[in-house]
Amino acid sequence: MGAQFQHSLLLLTQQYLRRHARRLARSLRGAFDGADVEAIHQVRVACRRLRAGFRVFHDILGRTRVRRWRRSIRLLAKKLGEARDLDVEIQATLERLAQIQDVHMIPGVAYWLAHLERERARLQPKVRRAVRKFLRSGTLGNMRRWWRRSVVTPACRSEPTGDRTRDAAQMAPQICILQRRLDAFQKASASLSDPADQEGHHVFRIRAKKLRYSLEALLPVLGSTAEVAVEALKQIQGWAGEIHDYDVWSARLDKAMRRVESGDPMAPRWLNPHRLVPGLTALHEYYRQARIQVFDRLREFCTQEKLRNLWRSLEESHFLGDCRQSGETSGAPVCDGLDRQRS
Repeated sequence: MGAQFQHSLLLLTQQYLRRHARRLARSLRGAFDGADVEAIHQVRVACRRLRAGFRVFHDILGRTRVRRWRRSIRLLAKKLGEARDLDVEIQATLERLAQIQDVHMIPGVAYWLAHLERERARLQPKVRRAVRKFLRSGTLGNMRRWWRRSVVTPACRSEPTGDRTRDAAQMAPQICILQRRLDAFQKASASLSDPADQEGHHVFRIRAKKLRYSLEALLPVLGSTAEVAVEALKQIQGWAGEIHDYDVWSARLDKAMRRVESGDPMAPRWLNPHRLVPGLTALHEYYRQARIQVFDRLREFCTQEKLRNLWRSLEESHFLGDCRQSGETSGAPVCDGLDRQRS
């Protein structure tokens, strides 16, 4: 049978919201203090998962409630986004600095690291204000009251039918959302034909992320083919995220190099630009080469026939299929070597 309805959608919604709202609440203190850089990452991950849940469970939660909660969560994630991006770039720059053997490259990279640290410190008050504003909104309390007051009755429970068509009909709004997100993801994959299409690659990354989180929210009532798809999307999202990081960092370094070479009037007088340019140039080239390598891996992975069969199997089974019953889609080959660092 394609889907085993072990939970009603209402019960699944309660469990999903409770899990990620608690994750968000636990991470907010660390984000506010700024002592743990991982806390901001966890806040943003929880926000993304909650927003995905609001979308796939909107018919259960109600449009007005979803709109209010989604607005509050989106604003929090947006306010913390720049800080998180800088945390990631600082870590990458630190790692690169530790690998440098040519002493002539060190001043430029060290200067860039100091610049990033200064920019990150300037953002922390903004992070604190965003956390305070979110807590005052009462969104977490409202979500908590909703899942405590919602009662799962026998009438709410979806029993397995053994018929994929009937099972899909019971989840029509959710299946429709998954189908739209799969269509958008596949359409965006056309950007991989052009290594220079940075905007297209950014859209592809977002589409992969949305499809992955929507599938994950519904995994308890989907078939095992969806589990294989989630693993593949994790790998795709990881590589696409690296590519996006390299694009952003390279653009920022471009501006920095132009500023240094032109004699930035805001720079300290003791700063010697001639010592900085070699390191900045080398760092920029490192990111450029790294992007090429990661993009090649991403494109090779996404053009596999196995992966195309996986997306086709999802569509044909209404996302309720079992990969163990399909001769076309095998979980192990598609998911070999998945990088699970990004979430």
